[in-house]
Amino acid sequence: MAQLWQHPWPEFRDVMSNSFYEGGPMGVSDIGVTIAIICFFLWLPKRQKNQPSESLSTENLKFIWQTGLLTAVISVHSLKWLIGRARPKVFFGEHLSTQFTVDSLKQLHLPGFMPIFGPRGLSLNSFPSGHTASCAVLLVFCYILWPRHKSLSILLGATIITLSCAMGAARSMAGMHWLSDSVASIFLTWAIIHIYSSRLRIHSR
Repeated sequence: MAQLWQHPWPEFRDVMSNSFYEGGPMGVSDIGVTIAIICFFLWLPKRQKNQPSESLSTENLKFIWQTGLLTAVISVHSLKWLIGRARPKVFFGEHLSTQFTVDSLKQLHLPGFMPIFGPRGLSLNSFPSGHTASCAVLLVFCYILWPRHKSLSILLGATIITLSCAMGAARSMAGMHWLSDSVASIFLTWAIIHIYSSRLRIHSR
């Protein structure tokens, strides 16, 4: 963590971390949320026209925007406010520029769960990473491709996981997230997509 803060790659960090939805320039983290929003507006008129549920676009569009809503918006942001973990910038404060050693890091205790009714705010909602979740949510396309294009699905999945890990590294460079925040986001998002996909298959029988 300290190495990422002390030796960042500014261009990489900024391109990955920027977000149009946070009032900044468009960044990589906007891809997942933008796709979910587009799919919602494409799905809505098809639903109103009562197109058959087995239609390729109707069900897939619904699956894409609903998983984006469940993961990157509802689940991740709910946990942020429940757990209340301090962001690295806040936790280390003015010592961010310090050359940390293994011994000095051992004396620091990462913040755990805050009281449910304790203080909240942007400085205490580090876990899990919303930016990383907005990349990991693209795994939904792997589930859409899997039935007919398994090899492509695996290749795409590996690419998305790599992108999500890169996002986690960039957010750590910015001092906005611990690496564990990003790892948790990837597994949480993937688990929700998998469970939701399984339930859709059950209901479609």
